[in-house]
Amino acid sequence: MQVNAEFNQLFDALVPAQGKAGTLGGELLRATARLGYRYFNDGDMVGRDYGNETCNAAARFIDEMVDQDTPIPGIIESLWIADGPAYEQQIVTLVDEIVFYIKQRPLLIVEPSNFDLFNWAKVEDYEWFDPEDEEW
Repeated sequence: MQVNAEFNQLFDALVPAQGKAGTLGGELLRATARLGYRYFNDGDMVGRDYGNETCNAAARFIDEMVDQDTPIPGIIESLWIADGPAYEQQIVTLVDEIVFYIKQRPLLIVEPSNFDLFNWAKVEDYEWFDPEDEEW
């Protein structure tokens, strides 16, 4: 995946090496990076198998935190149902849209925030069934 250079610059400036970011913009970048990393490195997808645990909170966080009149909620919604190349394309599009969203709202970069994307996890995210578990 060709990563958006602006995304990397914003990520490096706003997201710490560990833990939550100190601004909403940083946490949106962190959540987006998590979705991309989990898919491109481990194959995890929103709403599916282990992706329930690793991706769902990030998707919910982004969906709730952005303005609903932007393309981002539609992209997040499509991640819950897309597969294969369509899923990959939506991740790439999400990266571009998050960069655009943050650049259009400079306060997201400077206003302090205590949001943590992992607070958007739900109990059911950890209750998914993996048939391989029964083999052990």
